[in-house]
This record gives sequence, C-alpha cells and structure tokens, in this order.
Amino acid sequence: MIKYIEGKQENGVEIDWKFIKKEYERLRVPNDVYLIPWEALFNGNKYIVVLSERSTGKTTCYLLIGLLLFKHYGIVTQYIRQENDQLSPSHAIKLVKVIKEFDNGRYIEQLTDGKYNDIKYHWKAFYYCKRDEKGDIVETCENEIIHCLSIDKNFDYKSTYNAPFGDWIIFDEFIGKTQRANECVYFLDLLSTIIRLRMSPTVIMIANNINRNSQYFEDLEISKEIQNLKIDESKEITTPKGTKMYIEIVNTRKDRAKKSKHNALFFGFNNPKLVSITGGGTWSFESVPHIPTRDSTWRCIENRVYLELNMELLQLEFVEDENRGQCLEIHRATKTYPDSIILTLKTPLKTKNHVFGLGYGKINKCLTKMILHKKLYFSSNEVGSIFKEYIKRFQVEKNRI
Repeated sequence: MIKYIEGKQENGVEIDWKFIKKEYERLRVPNDVYLIPWEALFNGNKYIVVLSERSTGKTTCYLLIGLLLFKHYGIVTQYIRQENDQLSPSHAIKLVKVIKEFDNGRYIEQLTDGKYNDIKYHWKAFYYCKRDEKGDIVETCENEIIHCLSIDKNFDYKSTYNAPFGDWIIFDEFIGKTQRANECVYFLDLLSTIIRLRMSPTVIMIANNINRNSQYFEDLEISKEIQNLKIDESKEITTPKGTKMYIEIVNTRKDRAKKSKHNALFFGFNNPKLVSITGGGTWSFESVPHIPTRDSTWRCIENRVYLELNMELLQLEFVEDENRGQCLEIHRATKTYPDSIILTLKTPLKTKNHVFGLGYGKINKCLTKMILHKKLYFSSNEVGSIFKEYIKRFQVEKNRI
C-alpha cells in the first residue's frame, strides 16, 4: 500500500528507499560501474549532484532506479536535457540502449515481471512494449515510464505540462559545452513546473565533464564545496535556506584499480605535480603558458586591474620585457585596494570600482588586444581555467545584451 508524506496525497509519495535498494540489488547491476550513494537518499537529500570526467554508467543506474520507482510507486522519471535537439529519436533511443540490451534484455524482464521485452520512444516519452518473434510490437504499456523535457522549452511547459507522478528527475549532462545566460534559473523554473507543491521529488544532476567554474555551482551555492572536493570524494550540505544536497566526484572501481596498477608501473613518484597524470587527487586543467621568471628587463605597466568569478579573485598585470614585449600576467589575489578596477559579470555592480565584462576605454582596448594576440601568461593551469571561464561567460552575456 502506497503511503504519502505526512499522510497527505498532495505532499507526494513516501518512498521506502531501503526497499528500493534491495530491489536494485536484485537487478544485479555490475559492480564495476557507478555505485549509487544510497545513504544520500536515506538522508533525504533533494539534490544529488554527480560529476565525473567521462561516462561511467551513472545515467543508466539512475534510470534503473526510476524504473523501479515506476514499478512499485507509479513514479514517472522526468529526464531533462539543455536543448530540445538533444531529445531527437536518434539521440533519445541511445539513452535506454543498455537497459534494452544488457544480458539479453534481463533488466526489462525483471522490471516488468516478464510482461514486456522492449522499450519504445514516442513523442518525447518512453513506454514498455512487447515484440513478437518478427520484431513487431504486439502490446504497449498504457503509461509512459520516462518523459523527456528540455530547458529551452521551459516556457512552453509552464501552462500545459502536468506531472503528478514526476518525482524522480534526472538532469543529464548539465555541464554542457555552452550554457545560456540564467540557464540555472530556467532549470529551477522547470523543476517548479514539474514538482508543483509536492515534497516527494528527488533531483539528480549528472555531468560527464568536470568544470569547477560552472555557473550552476554558483547559482546552487556550492562553489566552495566543489572547489575543495577531490576525485572519489563526496559531501552532504544544506544551503543557507535549508535545501539538502549531496555532491560527489566519481571514479569507478574499475578505473581506480586499473589506474593504480598503471601508476605503480610508470608514475610511482611522490610528486604532487603529477596529479594530472596519475589522477585521484584533485582537479586537472588544460595546460596554459605560465609566467616565466622575471629578468632585468621586466617592468610593470599597470597592476590595478582585477577579475572576480564566483569566489575567485585574480590580478591582471600588464607588463613587458625584452623577450615577450607587452603582455598580461594573471595570478591569484587575496584583496583589492581603493584604486583597484574590478572586472565582474555581476549586475548591478557592487561598488564604483566594479566594471562589467572587460571594462571600457583603455582597459578594454588593452585586454582585447592581449586576448586576441594570445599574450597571456598564468601562474597556474587552474588560474588559466578561471580566466577562460570568465571570458566564455562574458561572451554569452554580451550576445544576450
């Protein structure tokens, strides 16, 4: 018998996560793929944010949980992508490929007690179906098991979409190659459309690449936690206004064992600078030109310019020397001064020292020239990543304006 939170149907279904865990274990999902953080669900976290450097089977595992919730509670998984084009039939059918084909379709047989043997995709929704020996569909489940939505269609859903059983929400590949201005706000607005006033939903956010400077982390107020998190680490947090979240950076068991053996053969040296090669320690970043040792011809032209992004502060020094000519050296800073010029993407501006984007007049002209001619030098690859993320977001904001 289905129970409701606080005994009220309008609050949504009360899920027995320990029961769902046992049912999931009966599916015998291979243990060398992604491992579900069950404690995070037991503890009532409403957001599960999962990051990894590549695909590790995360989406399939969370879809299987969604199908178990459908079987036992009638819950319909809400599958979200950034753009509608990512939900075309050719793209969408790949989503359930493993579920359909693994071990000769064993998952579907177990999930439906043998009633169905396939899944079909029709009008942004997945349905169980049964095919005969010829491959023809002879029976289709009346109810959809997964419904697909995209953030770029958010406003279209507001007045028309109703998901009273949409309590398992998966936002897949939320860190994309590009991100629209205010995309996280639109995502949260879409969640509001799906959830309405129910207390029962759980939101899974999955990314197959790790960009520690993603705007999503700032908007979700987890930038600090993300920056301090290492591979294979996780953390439960509660936002200042009370939203419970679980965040983790994933490395599969299979990857860890293989990587450890390989590192022992070739990279068994106690050097923290080798982390980007050996993995498992911290973030890795694209290589950028580093600030060289200063020689006697080095001189500073301007050092009042700073840049802020999320919780990071960088100083941009215009310098020149005999070998490089005029260029820009960029490094971390801990404070600014009364005469500082602080570049920011936040509006309205906090103080008169703050200027939007790349500034105006001479500062803008010099910065644009340095970027165009690639006359940039950084104190570290991490600093380079922060600067590049700032420029990328600025371009999005400039196009929007």
